Amino acid sequence: MYRFKTLTGDRLWARDVAVQNAEVAVRVGIINRVTVLARPNCVRVA
Repeated sequence: MYRFKTLTGDRLWARDVAVQNAEVAVRVGIINRVTVLARPNCVRVA
């Protein structure tokens, strides 16, 4: 949650519930992308 809040802020900007849902979906997409980029590539050697 710390990373989520520091990247996107700790409050929602939108007032409408439908727009809040879209805003949260965008934020979750950002966090998922950052997580994928930070994950190391595992390669089996033997």
